[in-house]
Amino acid sequence: MAAKQYSPDALIRERERAGLTRMQVAIKIDSTPNTVFNYERPRTARAAATPSAKRLGQLADALGCSIDAFFAVPAEGGGDA
Repeated sequence: MAAKQYSPDALIRERERAGLTRMQVAIKIDSTPNTVFNYERPRTARAAATPSAKRLGQLADALGCSIDAFFAVPAEGGGDA
């Protein structure tokens, strides 16, 4: 079984589900909208900024979800049959 990885898409989904803007989330976690943006969007084509364990807890509290909601199991291979 593959290990779960932080998913920027999951953070976006949870923020939108909560009906909050990046600014509102930033205020709730005592940070900046740019920080929230960096957690949601990759800095490069391959890597997103990953929140610390403490920050993940703050985000979960702010969005009313579990920390586990920010993680996903990566898809297996290309799926060619």
